[in-house]
Amino acid sequence: MKKQVIMLLAVCLALCLHLMLGIAVADKGKDLPEAVKSSIEKAFPGAEITEVEQEKWKGKVVTEIELTTKDGIHYEVYIAEDGKILKIEEEDDWFGFGK
Repeated sequence: MKKQVIMLLAVCLALCLHLMLGIAVADKGKDLPEAVKSSIEKAFPGAEITEVEQEKWKGKVVTEIELTTKDGIHYEVYIAEDGKILKIEEEDDWFGFGK
């Protein structure tokens, strides 16, 4: 019985964290430059942006965007400041769980 209660509490905690993180990442793309946002919306309509990072590559600013399409496929997309998509990588093993 004790193990069941602990498992139930662990599942509830995991669900709460998932919901809180979901709210936190729901607006990840709101501060993107318009050219970058437009490129993502055009290439991946309806996708949910899960992470955004700005990096310097060869002296230029590149935005790395992790997203999930409406079909549940996870991608990393690298975009220049002008909105040009530089690279798209499909994530085969997302968080170690696979597709």
